[in-house]
Amino acid sequence: MTTVSIAWKDAREFEWLARAPKAVAKALAKAGRDAIRSAKTAGGRAVREKKRISVKHANRAIVLSFPRSKEISALVWRMDVSGAPVPVVAFPYRQTRAGVSVAINVGKRTLIRSAFEATMLSGHTGVFLRRTKKRLPIKELFTTRVSDVFNDTGVLQSVAAKGLDAFDRTFQRVLPLELEKLR
Repeated sequence: MTTVSIAWKDAREFEWLARAPKAVAKALAKAGRDAIRSAKTAGGRAVREKKRISVKHANRAIVLSFPRSKEISALVWRMDVSGAPVPVVAFPYRQTRAGVSVAINVGKRTLIRSAFEATMLSGHTGVFLRRTKKRLPIKELFTTRVSDVFNDTGVLQSVAAKGLDAFDRTFQRVLPLELEKLR
Protein backbone atom coordinates (compact mmCIF):
# COMPACT_ATOMS: atom_id res chain seq x y z
CA MET A 1 0.00 0.00 0.00
CA THR A 2 1.29 3.43 -0.95
CA THR A 3 0.25 6.39 1.20
CA VAL A 4 0.47 10.06 0.28
CA SER A 5 0.14 12.35 3.31
CA ILE A 6 -0.05 16.11 3.62
CA ALA A 7 0.66 17.15 7.20
CA TRP A 8 2.01 20.17 9.06
CA LYS A 9 5.41 19.53 10.57
CA ASP A 10 5.30 22.63 12.72
CA ALA A 11 2.15 24.65 13.39
CA ARG A 12 4.32 27.54 14.65
CA GLU A 13 4.83 28.57 11.02
CA PHE A 14 1.39 30.16 11.25
CA GLU A 15 1.87 32.16 14.47
CA TRP A 16 1.56 35.42 12.53
CA LEU A 17 -2.08 34.47 11.95
CA ALA A 18 -2.79 33.91 15.66
CA ARG A 19 -5.32 36.72 15.62
CA ALA A 20 -7.81 34.56 13.72
CA PRO A 21 -7.07 30.87 14.36
CA LYS A 22 -10.58 29.64 13.52
CA ALA A 23 -10.59 31.42 10.18
CA VAL A 24 -7.14 30.06 9.35
CA ALA A 25 -8.15 26.56 10.43
CA LYS A 26 -11.23 26.71 8.20
CA ALA A 27 -9.18 27.94 5.25
CA LEU A 28 -6.57 25.23 5.82
CA ALA A 29 -9.25 22.54 6.08
CA LYS A 30 -10.89 23.63 2.84
CA ALA A 31 -7.55 23.89 1.06
CA GLY A 32 -6.50 20.46 2.31
CA ARG A 33 -9.78 18.93 1.19
CA ASP A 34 -9.36 20.39 -2.30
CA ALA A 35 -5.70 19.34 -2.40
CA ILE A 36 -6.31 15.70 -1.52
CA ARG A 37 -9.21 15.46 -3.98
CA SER A 38 -7.05 16.99 -6.69
CA ALA A 39 -4.30 14.49 -5.86
CA LYS A 40 -6.80 11.63 -6.16
CA THR A 41 -7.92 12.89 -9.56
CA ALA A 42 -4.31 13.20 -10.73
CA GLY A 43 -3.54 9.73 -9.39
CA GLY A 44 -6.52 8.22 -11.17
CA ARG A 45 -5.45 9.88 -14.42
CA ALA A 46 -1.90 8.61 -14.00
CA VAL A 47 -3.20 5.07 -13.50
CA ARG A 48 -5.48 5.31 -16.56
CA GLU A 49 -2.64 6.68 -18.70
CA LYS A 50 -0.70 3.45 -18.17
CA LYS A 51 -3.42 0.87 -17.50
CA ARG A 52 -6.77 0.35 -19.23
CA ILE A 53 -8.53 -0.13 -15.87
CA SER A 54 -12.13 0.99 -15.50
CA VAL A 55 -12.73 4.28 -13.68
CA LYS A 56 -14.83 2.48 -11.06
CA HIS A 57 -12.01 0.10 -10.11
CA ALA A 58 -9.40 2.88 -10.18
CA ASN A 59 -11.52 5.02 -7.82
CA ARG A 60 -12.09 2.10 -5.44
CA ALA A 61 -8.33 1.53 -5.23
CA ILE A 62 -7.62 5.13 -4.15
CA VAL A 63 -9.18 5.94 -0.76
CA LEU A 64 -9.08 9.36 0.90
CA SER A 65 -8.94 10.09 4.65
CA PHE A 66 -9.85 13.48 6.04
CA PRO A 67 -8.99 15.02 9.44
CA ARG A 68 -11.51 14.57 12.24
CA SER A 69 -10.33 17.51 14.32
CA LYS A 70 -10.50 21.16 13.32
CA GLU A 71 -7.28 22.14 15.11
CA ILE A 72 -4.44 23.23 12.86
CA SER A 73 -1.95 20.82 14.43
CA ALA A 74 -4.28 17.85 13.79
CA LEU A 75 -4.94 18.51 10.11
CA VAL A 76 -3.73 15.47 8.15
CA TRP A 77 -5.12 14.31 4.80
CA ARG A 78 -4.25 10.87 3.45
CA MET A 79 -4.59 9.14 0.12
CA ASP A 80 -4.21 5.37 0.46
CA VAL A 81 -3.51 3.44 -2.73
CA SER A 82 -4.50 -0.23 -2.66
CA GLY A 83 -1.90 -2.88 -3.25
CA ALA A 84 -4.52 -5.57 -3.90
CA PRO A 85 -4.45 -7.35 -7.26
CA VAL A 86 -7.10 -6.09 -9.69
CA PRO A 87 -9.46 -8.66 -11.27
CA VAL A 88 -9.10 -9.15 -15.03
CA VAL A 89 -12.76 -8.16 -15.44
CA ALA A 90 -11.81 -4.57 -14.49
CA PHE A 91 -10.04 -4.22 -17.84
CA PRO A 92 -11.53 -4.29 -21.35
CA TYR A 93 -11.77 -7.97 -22.31
CA ARG A 94 -13.49 -10.19 -24.83
CA GLN A 95 -14.12 -13.89 -25.01
CA THR A 96 -12.50 -15.70 -27.96
CA ARG A 97 -12.34 -19.36 -28.93
CA ALA A 98 -8.81 -19.64 -27.59
CA GLY A 99 -9.52 -17.86 -24.30
CA VAL A 100 -9.95 -14.29 -23.10
CA SER A 101 -8.24 -11.37 -24.82
CA VAL A 102 -7.63 -8.55 -22.36
CA ALA A 103 -6.07 -5.07 -22.65
CA ILE A 104 -4.29 -4.44 -19.35
CA ASN A 105 -1.59 -2.01 -20.45
CA VAL A 106 -2.36 0.84 -22.82
CA GLY A 107 -1.66 -0.18 -26.41
CA LYS A 108 -1.29 -3.93 -25.81
CA ARG A 109 -3.71 -6.88 -25.73
CA THR A 110 -2.88 -10.22 -24.15
CA LEU A 111 -4.52 -13.59 -24.72
CA ILE A 112 -5.10 -15.73 -21.63
CA ARG A 113 -5.47 -19.22 -23.08
CA SER A 114 -8.34 -21.42 -21.84
CA ALA A 115 -9.78 -18.62 -19.70
CA PHE A 116 -13.49 -17.91 -19.79
CA GLU A 117 -15.97 -15.29 -18.63
CA ALA A 118 -18.68 -16.44 -16.23
CA THR A 119 -21.32 -15.00 -13.96
CA MET A 120 -21.69 -16.74 -10.61
CA LEU A 121 -25.02 -17.43 -8.92
CA SER A 122 -24.34 -14.46 -6.67
CA GLY A 123 -24.24 -12.18 -9.73
CA HIS A 124 -20.48 -11.67 -9.65
CA THR A 125 -18.95 -11.63 -13.14
CA GLY A 126 -15.32 -12.54 -13.61
CA VAL A 127 -12.70 -14.15 -15.80
CA PHE A 128 -11.87 -17.65 -14.60
CA LEU A 129 -9.52 -20.53 -15.32
CA ARG A 130 -9.97 -24.20 -14.48
CA ARG A 131 -7.42 -25.67 -12.08
CA THR A 132 -7.78 -29.20 -13.40
CA LYS A 133 -9.39 -30.91 -16.40
CA LYS A 134 -12.56 -31.37 -14.37
CA ARG A 135 -15.39 -28.84 -14.45
CA LEU A 136 -14.65 -27.63 -10.92
CA PRO A 137 -12.75 -26.06 -9.16
CA ILE A 138 -12.19 -22.81 -11.00
CA LYS A 139 -10.23 -19.76 -9.89
CA GLU A 140 -10.74 -16.11 -10.70
CA LEU A 141 -7.86 -14.38 -12.45
CA PHE A 142 -6.25 -11.25 -11.06
CA THR A 143 -3.53 -9.09 -12.53
CA THR A 144 -1.53 -5.93 -11.80
CA ARG A 145 -1.98 -3.63 -8.80
CA VAL A 146 -2.89 0.06 -8.87
CA SER A 147 -0.02 0.79 -6.49
CA ASP A 148 2.44 -0.46 -9.15
CA VAL A 149 1.74 2.66 -11.22
CA PHE A 150 2.55 4.90 -8.24
CA ASN A 151 5.94 3.17 -7.93
CA ASP A 152 6.87 4.28 -11.46
CA THR A 153 9.34 7.14 -11.73
CA GLY A 154 7.78 10.58 -11.39
CA VAL A 155 4.16 9.55 -10.79
CA LEU A 156 4.14 10.15 -7.03
CA GLN A 157 5.93 13.49 -7.43
CA SER A 158 3.46 14.57 -10.12
CA VAL A 159 0.45 13.64 -7.98
CA ALA A 160 1.90 15.44 -4.95
CA ALA A 161 2.66 18.53 -7.07
CA LYS A 162 -0.95 18.67 -8.32
CA GLY A 163 -2.21 18.39 -4.74
CA LEU A 164 0.11 21.10 -3.43
CA ASP A 165 -0.81 23.40 -6.31
CA ALA A 166 -4.52 22.96 -5.53
CA PHE A 167 -3.80 23.54 -1.82
CA ASP A 168 -1.97 26.78 -2.55
CA ARG A 169 -4.65 28.11 -4.91
CA THR A 170 -7.52 27.28 -2.55
CA PHE A 171 -5.78 28.62 0.55
CA GLN A 172 -4.97 31.93 -1.14
CA ARG A 173 -8.56 32.23 -2.37
CA VAL A 174 -10.36 31.14 0.83
CA LEU A 175 -8.27 32.79 3.58
CA PRO A 176 -9.35 36.37 2.76
CA LEU A 177 -12.97 35.21 2.63
CA GLU A 178 -12.73 33.53 6.04
CA LEU A 179 -10.97 36.55 7.57
CA GLU A 180 -13.67 38.83 6.13
CA LYS A 181 -16.33 36.80 7.97
CA LEU A 182 -14.73 37.83 11.30
CA ARG A 183 -15.45 41.52 10.75
